[in-house]
Amino acid sequence: MKRESSWALAAVLFLAILFTLWATSHFLIRWNEGTFFGEVAEIGDENFIINGNNNLEMTVLFTEQTVFKIGRRTIDFLPEAGDRVIIVGSLNEKKEIEAKFVRISNEQLK
Repeated sequence: MKRESSWALAAVLFLAILFTLWATSHFLIRWNEGTFFGEVAEIGDENFIINGNNNLEMTVLFTEQTVFKIGRRTIDFLPEAGDRVIIVGSLNEKKEIEAKFVRISNEQLK
């Protein structure tokens, strides 16, 4: 009886470890696929332009569902020109970023 329960416990632990590894890797892949960094260049009514790596300009679209944060605090205002931002979203067919989440870098709070 002890041997059977040891095997059952080992099997449960093994499956838990596999699930944890799968869930963690799946989360990290999704996070990395849609993360963009840059400095805000211009602000529009429903979008803003960022300068990313190599001064590549990208348009960021936002909606009422887009969450804006500074640190852990949710804010109800847009970033300003010159703010450094981290954006989580996806590229549409026009190569614009459809933002789900925008975090203004804490460097701006100094």
